[in-house]
Amino acid sequence: MIEIMGKRNVLVICILFLIVLTVSRVLWTHTFGNQKTVHIAGGQLDLRGWDAESGEVLSLDGEWEFYPGRWLMEDEGPGAEEASAQLVQVPGRWNAALNPGEPTPYGYGSYRLRVYVDPEDKRNYSLRVSSVRSASEVYVNGRLLAGSGVTGKSREEYTARNLPYTTSFAADENGVIDIVVQAANFKDSRGGGIARSIKFGSEKTVTKTVNWSSYMQLLSAVFFLIHALYAFVLYWLGTRKRQLLYVALFAVSLSLSFLLSNDEKLFHHFFYIDYDWDFRVTNALLVVAGAAVIGCTDHQQLPIWRKIYPYYFAAAFGTAAVTLMLPTEGVLSLFPVYFVLLILAVVVVLIATFQKIIKNVVGQMPILLSFIAIVNHFAWTIIWREQGISVIHYPFDIITAMVLFASILFKDYFKTHAETKELAASLQRINENKDQFLANTSHEFRNPLHIMLNMSQAVLERERHALSGRSVKELETILSVGRRMSLLLDDLIDVNSLRVGTPRLVKRAVRIQPIVTGVMDMLEVAL
Repeated sequence: MIEIMGKRNVLVICILFLIVLTVSRVLWTHTFGNQKTVHIAGGQLDLRGWDAESGEVLSLDGEWEFYPGRWLMEDEGPGAEEASAQLVQVPGRWNAALNPGEPTPYGYGSYRLRVYVDPEDKRNYSLRVSSVRSASEVYVNGRLLAGSGVTGKSREEYTARNLPYTTSFAADENGVIDIVVQAANFKDSRGGGIARSIKFGSEKTVTKTVNWSSYMQLLSAVFFLIHALYAFVLYWLGTRKRQLLYVALFAVSLSLSFLLSNDEKLFHHFFYIDYDWDFRVTNALLVVAGAAVIGCTDHQQLPIWRKIYPYYFAAAFGTAAVTLMLPTEGVLSLFPVYFVLLILAVVVVLIATFQKIIKNVVGQMPILLSFIAIVNHFAWTIIWREQGISVIHYPFDIITAMVLFASILFKDYFKTHAETKELAASLQRINENKDQFLANTSHEFRNPLHIMLNMSQAVLERERHALSGRSVKELETILSVGRRMSLLLDDLIDVNSLRVGTPRLVKRAVRIQPIVTGVMDMLEVAL
């Protein structure tokens, strides 16, 4: 009956926890769901009558004009632009549009979008370009405003760099905003062009949105780094439990992944690394995180996996090391290996976690709640994507899952620490009892030993002339051994007095000369 009641309570707690997570998501969407997707047709977007002060940020998704193999801002020839223009979906890969006969990710081209706003509205607007593979530059009304990397018509002329950037501008006197994005890709074989939605809104709103997104991503990264540091300190100062090292490694990998691959790519605000190293490190961290999350669980309890996991860890960390040495094309060729390693990691973690939960569902409540938080995170991500809802980065489900998961390991650590402390106290008590026993025994032995010595001394002195030589020698041996025992008992008593802080001092005259001579002899030998 108690077990049934416990399971019912677990179910109630899980439902309440899921309700809290869902309400938090809804509130976040209501508060920061100011990003709206507009559907562009024919390379034009009419925003006349749109209130830019409403706080909305628009995702410029839909049909953009695309000019394969042309720089609109550099190539000459009236009417050539219209003749070569075609409509493509943004965001999306340009492979088929770049070369219809033989799709290829490599090449260059220009995207164009005309936005119409109210001519009397003289406010400043902003564009947020998140990802254009793998070099780009933005022109508005014929002026170059921003870019990432160096665009070029060949591999030799261009430099790959795909970092987000923001630029601000105003419409012309007719309320026209002519946006041209020139892009080049000779590095990434997955596909070139605009990979993520370009955001548009008033300068104030876009800046605020970008700042909030950066703060949330930075919060996630700092949180995981603090957990990593805490786990490493506990490992270093505590019981050296290997799971703590894996928690630290997983948290560091996740934190760096947030900084490298999320929309704002904040890592590049602190350290500069080129396109190749960015790609290598991001994918290596993904593999390391998969291996580390397995190490955070009791995966060795799985019979078959117990024999396999040394090879898995060798393969995972070996793949990560090889990834750091390969060019971008080589890293892309390893994607199937990454996929297999990560799928295997997910399966092992799920089996190990559910096995632990089934054995003790009440005791493993934090792990169960952590699993619910992760599932909720991915479920809402899919829901937002399918509904076309774009909001500021929401980190709290993952943070909650990490706190709950880490709490189990930290709880085990503190439990072990308490048990160790209790054991140390028990050993201390045993040691004190031993010292007390030796002190009491020394006192008990001392009196009868002195009586035996005195009687032996008296018999030897009184009966020496009547005893045989052998008897005299045996009595002298008894006296010699007894005196040595007496000295040993005195030492035990002195040790106990030193332990309790009441040393017994015997004051008597000593000759300094032998002591000084002995010290001088020792110094001569040492030198």
